[in-house]
Amino acid sequence: YTAFKNGNRPVYPDDAPRSLKENLTRTGLLRSRDLRSFESLGPITRDDTDDRDVIIFPEMINNRYVMLHRPAEWTGSAYGTKKPGIWMAFSRDMLHWGGDILLAQPEFEWQSEKVGGSTPPVRTKYGWLVMYHGVDKKRVYRQGLMMLDLDDPARIVARPDDFILEPAEEFEVKGVEHDVVFAVGNIVKGKELFVYYGGADKVCCVATARLDELVDYVMSYQIK
Repeated sequence: YTAFKNGNRPVYPDDAPRSLKENLTRTGLLRSRDLRSFESLGPITRDDTDDRDVIIFPEMINNRYVMLHRPAEWTGSAYGTKKPGIWMAFSRDMLHWGGDILLAQPEFEWQSEKVGGSTPPVRTKYGWLVMYHGVDKKRVYRQGLMMLDLDDPARIVARPDDFILEPAEEFEVKGVEHDVVFAVGNIVKGKELFVYYGGADKVCCVATARLDELVDYVMSYQIK
């Protein structure tokens, strides 16, 4: 989960996104046996950057937990990306994370301003199917897909250049934040992938697709 941090925050220019000027969040970890009562295990991201879009892989890989996250201020030549990108970190205990690697940065017009993780990776025979979001210059949020190597998730196997979901319905176009589809959860039921997403930061929605068709689509963009 993400939590707002009070106290000193970086000073951003007037035209900076509201999310940066008003929110400096950390991501924390909760544990529950019944989803009614929760035990706080503490923060798992740093306190000097706006770091959210945290996703933990559903199983350990090479005896380590793997996490995707998006530290907004990690941009510039020192970080190898001009705009906020998706980073990968590793842990032995799920509480202490490190070894950060830049996994993906904006590459296409529909994600020109930033990219971030969306839903938990889904294991397939070709790799980890990962859904992520991209934001363009008009602040439109869309969803895309990529495939990561099963044993080395820091390696992108395939990454289509187009999105698979964009704001189209009125409840996705008009709301608290206009033109937003923001996926946060998924399950595989039979042959279908159910994706749960927010529409315009106002309503909760679900979209479905055949998992095998999504996998075939992504793998048609396999990186040689």
